[in-house]
Amino acid sequence: MKTQELVTELDQVIENIKLYQLEMGREKLLDLIAYVRHWYAIQDSEGDWSFAPSKFVGYVGMTGERYDPQTLDGRDTEAVLRTWFCEVQEGSVLEESLRKQLQKATARYGKKLNSIARLHVLRSVVGTGSIKPVLREMQDWRITSDADILGGKPCIRGMRIRVADILDMLAGGASREEILVNFPYLEDADITAALEYAKGAVDHRLIKAA
Repeated sequence: MKTQELVTELDQVIENIKLYQLEMGREKLLDLIAYVRHWYAIQDSEGDWSFAPSKFVGYVGMTGERYDPQTLDGRDTEAVLRTWFCEVQEGSVLEESLRKQLQKATARYGKKLNSIARLHVLRSVVGTGSIKPVLREMQDWRITSDADILGGKPCIRGMRIRVADILDMLAGGASREEILVNFPYLEDADITAALEYAKGAVDHRLIKAA
């Protein structure tokens, strides 16, 4: 196999992750799942996550046919991927959620994750990029603010649904169950996060004038 060129743009990374999802069922790729130690994840506009190994993600034009971990260097790919990604803190709410989703995806093919596998997400997801958690003290990654999405107003997980939209529905008499039925890409925890955000926004100390 010829020397592979490392990715230089995030679009190349995203393309590789999407391709891996399409080719994940190939016998060659399935046999290697248990050996993958670093997984990289991206989230689409509907809130769904896609995953791929670092050695698949980090090289330009990678395919299932060309993927051969024995000839690729994870140290190189992980170094370049740190430009856009960071490791999710083990045991955090986000890490547990992502791990469950990845385990579910591999279990469909009867495969298990490496016990020491680590998960990585875009830096924006954990607040070091344009999309940042508003509730840092609560480690709540569900409420995000992005200048390119609805003018930077607090939204749910980077999607085009504002915290205010959920609060308006609740104030109008809608139940959690009704909201989840009408907006199937939302989760019950998203509603809780919206309420907690609203509580934090109004729960401040009053300063009396002298």
